[in-house]
Amino acid sequence: MQACPDHLALIARRAGLLVHMGQSGAAIAQLEAALETRPGELRLMLELARAELAAGRAVAAGARYAACLEAAPENAQARLGLAEAHEAQGAPDKGLAVLADHMGDGPAPGLKAAELMGQAGQVAGRAALLDRLAGMAPRMSEPELLRLFKLGEQADHAGAALAVVHSLDQRARISPLLAQFLMTRARVIVPPDRARALQAALESRLPPSRVPEFRAVSAALFSGPEEALAQARADLPGPRDTQGAALIGERLLDAGHPRLGFRYLRACVTRWPAAPHLRRQFLRACIETGQLAAGHAWLDRLETRDPDLDTGPERMALMTQEGRLEETRALAEARAAQGLRTLSPRQFLDLALALGDLEASARAAQEVQREPGAGRQNAAHFSTTLHGAQFNELRLYHAARDHALQAGEPEAEVEARLARDFFFPAKRIVAAHADRFGPRPDSRPDSRPAPGSDESVPRQIFQYWNSPAVPEEVGALMQSWRDAPGFEHHLYDRARALAFLRKAFGTGHARAFQLANSPAEECDFLRLCLLYKHGGIYADADDRLTGDAGALIAEGPGLILARENDGTWFKTGPGLVTRAVASWLAEAGPAAERGLTLLSLPQLRAHVHPHVRLGYKSSGSYWNARDAHAPGALVSALSGLTPHGGNNSND
Repeated sequence: MQACPDHLALIARRAGLLVHMGQSGAAIAQLEAALETRPGELRLMLELARAELAAGRAVAAGARYAACLEAAPENAQARLGLAEAHEAQGAPDKGLAVLADHMGDGPAPGLKAAELMGQAGQVAGRAALLDRLAGMAPRMSEPELLRLFKLGEQADHAGAALAVVHSLDQRARISPLLAQFLMTRARVIVPPDRARALQAALESRLPPSRVPEFRAVSAALFSGPEEALAQARADLPGPRDTQGAALIGERLLDAGHPRLGFRYLRACVTRWPAAPHLRRQFLRACIETGQLAAGHAWLDRLETRDPDLDTGPERMALMTQEGRLEETRALAEARAAQGLRTLSPRQFLDLALALGDLEASARAAQEVQREPGAGRQNAAHFSTTLHGAQFNELRLYHAARDHALQAGEPEAEVEARLARDFFFPAKRIVAAHADRFGPRPDSRPDSRPAPGSDESVPRQIFQYWNSPAVPEEVGALMQSWRDAPGFEHHLYDRARALAFLRKAFGTGHARAFQLANSPAEECDFLRLCLLYKHGGIYADADDRLTGDAGALIAEGPGLILARENDGTWFKTGPGLVTRAVASWLAEAGPAAERGLTLLSLPQLRAHVHPHVRLGYKSSGSYWNARDAHAPGALVSALSGLTPHGGNNSND
């Protein structure tokens, strides 16, 4: 029987939906079955190649796209797909060869060619192509406009980004994604008073139902998470739908109210268990409150209710937080083999680095550099990135370890010696001791030692902000520490920090502080000096005290350290404190060891919400990293974007 065109279209659409849902393996199986009855059907072959590419099977996808292009030499989808397959294999020059005579055929091949030129280092050719693409902006889709703007940023090509803004000025409707993207850029390059006008202009182009989300994002960018929460509550007084509920839950978590956010989102997912955006936020709440078991139990209930529901990504997120890295990697690799949504190349690299797996790290690093859309820094100068520094350190550690073992040095002695200089062996030593140095068995998050009880941590709190004027949103977080009953609060700015270091430690320490490359480095150095001299609690400026400071120091006597899980620990780079603790453990006796307590990240979150998302962090990268200034024409265009006739009532 001959399949009708409508039936073929239905098969292709169903497969495309499966790919979009992260189920590329299922899409491949369905398309292969369909091709058995319709061998050589171009529409199905193209869809199969797309599914193979999404599943990470770039070689197979490339061969299939090439066969399609041979059968239909003028097929634009086959040509573009073949170029993308070459890109996925790390061969941008081959991708450019496929597109060579077709870059002017429309936005899609031109944008892909510009991206490939960036990866291949063809600077002059990319600039000329961006000039041509700028003229196509009026007929580009929104995803294409986003790509053009980002290409303009990467290439320092103001005309491309300017064309995007001018094109948007002629459109009555834009998506929240595009509006939010432009506001993040405006946060960096547009003066605050003019950015408000831009917000109004973008808001007038949004569907009314998406305005509250956009207002909350804008408030977070310019005024911080508390203002964003207040804005969301004002715009969505209730009753709320799933979209509004997810927005409120997200803003509660962003503002550092994880316990309230957990309770609110738990009620929401109980009412709307099928809403994916609510599921994402509730999983985040489970992680940020340390209630990982509750997250697993909730996923169990979802699977019981719907056996076909894929909870693999959520399971991997929880397992990573639990430190079950080998299990996470095994599950991720199995899902990749099945064509299911899995970890990104960067997440695979994080896992390999955390596990100290040099070979896997090398493979993942190559994937990261070949990743479509990778910026110039990752593609051309990977060694200077944070991931690159971590990989280089791991490579040096393995070389030093292999050399020492070949010389006959005992393995335990090698590890102890190298832990003084390298993060991974230090992390492994600390991890081996973690169970012995956990919180006191009788400690509870809501406990508080009675006045006069035996506690060796002084009841004082230290914080640092480099300038005397503390931003309002930062001050609100600091207030949570100032309000801690029975504790003295000490805030240091740069001048006070220098005075303290000179008096307590001498000019050498003050000079070391002055050599810091950023306020973050100043803070890292100062905290160690303050705690060494005075003892007490040091809290980062973006940490919110959500529990009882007395209960925090009741977790154990002496030194209390939060041991972050490996997945997030590595984002901060090789840890000085980790190496110091590992070296100390190698020398300390049983009596001294009783003065150390190691908290897991979930245990810390019973008391503190670390790293609240503040507006000052959202500045991102400037247009031009060399001079930190955007082109004046682009600033003027963004500032001059005008409202478009006001919102109507239709979505």
